[in-house]
Amino acid sequence: MEVAVVGPRRVDTRTWLFLPAQRVSRVYPYGAVFDPARCSGDTCGSYQIAGAQLAVRWDGGRVLQWAFAATAEGITLDSALYRPARPMTGTALVGRWVDGAGSNAYVFDANGRFSFGTLRSGGLPGTYQVQGFALTLTFADGDTRRRTLFVASPGEPVGLISVEGEVYTRT
Repeated sequence: MEVAVVGPRRVDTRTWLFLPAQRVSRVYPYGAVFDPARCSGDTCGSYQIAGAQLAVRWDGGRVLQWAFAATAEGITLDSALYRPARPMTGTALVGRWVDGAGSNAYVFDANGRFSFGTLRSGGLPGTYQVQGFALTLTFADGDTRRRTLFVASPGEPVGLISVEGEVYTRT
């Protein structure tokens, strides 16, 4: 995952999933699940690493190469740093998180309750669970949604998270 700050309240993310059998995907794993049905000819393929080069043969036939290096922080592809996604814990998630536009917010408490809504309204309440890269939200009306959740910032304390591809800042 490459996370780049591109403005005072905007963050750009790019995802690479390195899968078994030397498969690679740029498809985001919505709901914490990789769905190969979402692949297209230029988003999934096979890869090989030879020396300082990563070569990808996309399923559509196109072959691309990038300068590659493994570092203590992650990998670099043509000098862009990609860090491995880190799972979030329920304890670290407690607090208020606001999206890059400053319009939506999650509030998570230590007792497994949350609310989600705009900054101008109280939000929709419910309960939550965190397991690995999955955030399960059960709203008060019984509707349950599973979201991909991971730490989007390096180091501790966690200041950025990604929920279903959207980046939120702790406030």
